[in-house]
Amino acid sequence: FGCGYAFGDLAGSQAEYVLVPNADFTLINVPNGLSDEQAIFAGDILTTGYFCAVEGGVKPGDVVAVVGCGPVGIFAQISARILGAAAVYGIDLEPSRLKLAASTGSIAVNASEQDPLDAILEATEWRGADVVMECVGNEAALESALRLVRPAGTVSIVGVFIEDRVGLPLGDLWIKNVTLKGGLCNVQGHWEEVLSLVRHGRVDPTVIISHTLPLDEAPKGYALFNAREATKVILKP
Repeated sequence: FGCGYAFGDLAGSQAEYVLVPNADFTLINVPNGLSDEQAIFAGDILTTGYFCAVEGGVKPGDVVAVVGCGPVGIFAQISARILGAAAVYGIDLEPSRLKLAASTGSIAVNASEQDPLDAILEATEWRGADVVMECVGNEAALESALRLVRPAGTVSIVGVFIEDRVGLPLGDLWIKNVTLKGGLCNVQGHWEEVLSLVRHGRVDPTVIISHTLPLDEAPKGYALFNAREATKVILKP
């Protein structure tokens, strides 16, 4: 529901009231004490970032690299730390996103100024990252993720790819014994756990909210987002 790529023509909506098909399956009660802003991202991007880290098998002591510091990438980085990662590297080209990543505790790497592989190799005695998460959804980002992972490491992919096909260096992946995982997030499988993390103060999802606008200013919110002047825009009916 709300994702035409996966479910055909059943689109979501931004309105004062929405008719929700199969509501017993697609809705969850918000725990008492949580604001709308704290709870809303359990419906997708916070849960997606958490799913990415879980699928990647992040464990205590791991060095984790996240390609992409957009909203999902930020939540993937936060989730990696919750799962015990010793160091989390956030990789992007956009300074404002890198600043946000650093503010949450990640080591920000500007890929336009430094080869991320150099940073990861220097930090891991030339092994590479134990887990790499791809949170962009294009071939260049995937290629970067595959370069950064260590032998016998895992690449977890949640970026949404528009292309039907992308190239894979299968020889390199084979010789390095790399595990590829990922896909569309099972939101219902993780949202209770994610809401519990928020309720107990282990995650502050509001860090990615850059603007709050009334519903009738939604076009302005989309324009800000399209111009990369917003991280996430909250619309209030």
